[in-house]
Amino acid sequence: MTKTQPTLKSPSAPAESTQQTLIDHLHELRARLFWIVLSLILASSASYLIQDQIMAVLMHPLGGQRLVYLTPIGGFNFIFKVSLYFGIGLILPVIIYHLYRFLEPLMPPRRKRSVVFYILASFILAAAGAGFAYFGSLPAALHFLTSFSIQNVSAMLTVDSYLSFVITYVLGFAALFQIPLILMIINTIKPLPPKKLLGFERFVVLAAFILAAILSPTP
Repeated sequence: MTKTQPTLKSPSAPAESTQQTLIDHLHELRARLFWIVLSLILASSASYLIQDQIMAVLMHPLGGQRLVYLTPIGGFNFIFKVSLYFGIGLILPVIIYHLYRFLEPLMPPRRKRSVVFYILASFILAAAGAGFAYFGSLPAALHFLTSFSIQNVSAMLTVDSYLSFVITYVLGFAALFQIPLILMIINTIKPLPPKKLLGFERFVVLAAFILAAILSPTP
């Protein structure tokens, strides 16, 4: 009987397999980015079609005060940015979904359920923070900041400055409302004793007053 010789594996086989896996991941990333960009284009186009309603909502905290633009394309830029930002807000679930599916193979099976919980909780907290900023804090902040009486100086808000202020303000509160979730995640990694947390209470209260005075200078 003739013995069959064992087949020798090529040393380059693992390298080729790794390279093929990397190429597959890049193809998947390109496909997911394509769907995200396509969703953004469609959502922004839909936002442009209902720009009057969006403008009414956006201008509501001003209480009837008018805005101005200082360049010939200022009005177009304002409408374009509003449609783009509103479109990004509409496709946030799409972005989160594709990000989760892309990273899903790297997650242990026991962690997938907790990751979904954290994503949903983060989205709900961000929406609550944005809602609180828009309905509660933003109108009072605008009234306070635009009510300063300076001799020979009158307030004239431009569309760019107003949009930047509103977006920064709302996003700031959306990020601020993530603190409970961040503490929960830290506690799952390294438990935080309640006594240790209460020891920092005085510093947290002082920092909260300072940040509140800076972020929302209202009565």
